[in-house]
Amino acid sequence: MELNKKTIRNILLMAAAVIAVWWLVNHFDLLLSILRAILSILSPILIGLILAFILNLLLNPLERLWNRLFLKEGGKPIVKKLRRPVCLLLSFLIVLGVIFAVCFVVIPRLGSTVVDMVNTISDYVKTLDVRYDDLRVSLEQYAITLPEIDLGKNDLLTKLITMDEGSAYLGECALVPYDSPIRQSGLLFYNTLFDENAACHLALGMGFADTINDFEHKTLAECRALGVNDSMIHEDFMIGSEDMDIDAVCENGDVVPVFRHGNWAF
Repeated sequence: MELNKKTIRNILLMAAAVIAVWWLVNHFDLLLSILRAILSILSPILIGLILAFILNLLLNPLERLWNRLFLKEGGKPIVKKLRRPVCLLLSFLIVLGVIFAVCFVVIPRLGSTVVDMVNTISDYVKTLDVRYDDLRVSLEQYAITLPEIDLGKNDLLTKLITMDEGSAYLGECALVPYDSPIRQSGLLFYNTLFDENAACHLALGMGFADTINDFEHKTLAECRALGVNDSMIHEDFMIGSEDMDIDAVCENGDVVPVFRHGNWAF
């Protein structure tokens, strides 16, 4: 290849480009800081230009409307002088009104609508999952087997029991009779402290130290050493039913009925 002036110039340009790219890659943070500084300096100017453009779009129609309403037959000089400031003020008020409506009306409503839609979809998915499982179990008695569909509950349970070392262990076993006042009320309180008392329930995660005799005079570490589970979670799930029977097996091997037909046996 002949090294004429044009070829040498192209080689130098390519070398300069490679050096520039290499410098930018190795000083990317510096480049970003420079761009932020330039943008912070130019942002008031850009905002002003955009605002002026929007105001001009509104100002011209408002001035034409002013002319039609107040300057049909020439009009008084004071009316002509007031045209620009009044129309400019109206333009400002319209822009501010639109900004206020978008920030305090449209965006909050749009956000709440999106949140409600997401929550509703989640509820529909959960309901569909439960209904499908009920159908699959019901059809098994007729020798009809439907495939098991996982709509994310297994992933959720996996995340739950891997939150920490104690999240996969039992933290509570509560015996609640089927005829409890909460169940008989027929109300869903959407509060676990109330709703959990509608049926017997188990809980994964943190246990209660006050189930230990003389716990008031023991440290939390001593209660943990006696078997009270420790975890950052405590998730209840219902197991009670109208036909539940529970027996207690004593240390000497005796079997004592605790629950019969969902209620206390004594």
